[in-house]
Amino acid sequence: MRKIMVIIFVLIMCFQIHAKFVYAEPNFKEDIFKDTLLTLVSRNINDAIVGYFGEYRDFHLYSARVMEIRRIEKKSSIS
Repeated sequence: MRKIMVIIFVLIMCFQIHAKFVYAEPNFKEDIFKDTLLTLVSRNINDAIVGYFGEYRDFHLYSARVMEIRRIEKKSSIS
């Protein structure tokens, strides 16, 4: 009986130690931001593709790479 209790205790300790070393993906937030950005601008990407090729071409959001992001500053009318 004592042998079974020791085995159960060792197994429980092994599972607890193993659970402490599980980590989340470090770029999780960056991936969410990238997916959100690509989803928001997918219509503009499609319009640019139609403007460039003259017809609709299929593209995949998940294989798209963000090469450059520029902020367009609007001129304010407040002086």
